[in-house]
Amino acid sequence: MPVNGSSNSSRNYATYSFAFLSLMCIYIVAAYKCELIAQGNDARDQPSSLEHSKTGTGALYSLLDNLGVSTSRQLAPWSALPKQGGLLIVIEPLSRHPQPSETGHLKQWVDAGGSLLYICSGSPREPDESDEIAGELSLVRAAAKFEHAQIVVGSPYAAGARTLAVSSKLRIDTNGSKRYKVLVTDSEGVVAVEKKIGRGKVIVITDDLIAANDGIALDDNSVFLVNIVSSAIKPGRLVLFDEYHHGVGFEDSVIGEVTSLYGEIPPVLRRILFLLLFGSITYVISENIKKRPILEVQSHKGHAVPRYGDSYARLLRKSNSTALAVRVIYESLLRDLRIKHGTVDMAPSDLIGREEQAASKTLAQLRSTVLRCEAAIAGSKVTENELLGIAQNVAEIRRELSIGRD
Repeated sequence: MPVNGSSNSSRNYATYSFAFLSLMCIYIVAAYKCELIAQGNDARDQPSSLEHSKTGTGALYSLLDNLGVSTSRQLAPWSALPKQGGLLIVIEPLSRHPQPSETGHLKQWVDAGGSLLYICSGSPREPDESDEIAGELSLVRAAAKFEHAQIVVGSPYAAGARTLAVSSKLRIDTNGSKRYKVLVTDSEGVVAVEKKIGRGKVIVITDDLIAANDGIALDDNSVFLVNIVSSAIKPGRLVLFDEYHHGVGFEDSVIGEVTSLYGEIPPVLRRILFLLLFGSITYVISENIKKRPILEVQSHKGHAVPRYGDSYARLLRKSNSTALAVRVIYESLLRDLRIKHGTVDMAPSDLIGREEQAASKTLAQLRSTVLRCEAAIAGSKVTENELLGIAQNVAEIRRELSIGRD
């Protein structure tokens, strides 16, 4: 019965522990998902694929998805772009400014065969030598008016498309660089250009309408974008919408230049994790305390028995009856020796003879102890020190012969 009870207890303990850890994992995943949903809902007035207002790009995301294009949202910095990504779509304005280290990783990703579609907005910009992707370009001021921009004849993205609906206060100046191919122009200047980088390419567009929910259906905007996607994506590759720089995802997910799993966890969830870890440790400790004492008494046969015999002798000594103490100790020893040899009335001399045959190491001690006890019982006076010696000798004999319990 005790064995079964212990088994059931262990089984219950394992079940409760598994259930506790499972609930903890479910809670963490749910909290993570809820945090992302909350961030997506907060991404108002941003060209985010999570937005279905006029400034959002949810319509483009849905269009590509309905066309069977594999789409995904990039919720980490450019330093963590997946290898299966084929086209990264970045649309300004950005609520998180890209770090310098991210630009280097993005350049490597494009150089390895990725494509970047970057749609600009905002203020004019001068060339930036630190930008290895499109730093030669300038963004110049233009009249912010609605235009029907012409797609350059022979452009690889002109199939089925003639004009783009354009509304932007910026135009592109290539500063004489021959590395760029002009794709779209209007009366204000260059609207879109393309440049090869290694095995990949970058396309820069200055048009606030082309990907927006309220502009994607105008003119041939959607056709032009689908042509870009079709030329950039190979089977098994993804179209990535950069949502990290729109504020979706966890900002401190990069330590130095390395994406960190720990960094992907928001600060609030980290604190919860620490609390759960502390609670788990406390739970395990408390369950172990229930099952067994914190400190166990170690049994040392060489010391425990003599201490017990010594204490027993002292107890009888306090009763002022050393003779009685010797008798009790002696008769108890004889009884256990008889039990050992399978008899109930064998004389002490015969018991000693049996031990002689067994070549017992304690034979001399056994013989002297028996003789002293016989003399004490016969009336010989026993001092306190002798009484303690007898008790300790008997305890040692018991230990060596493995008989009885003192």
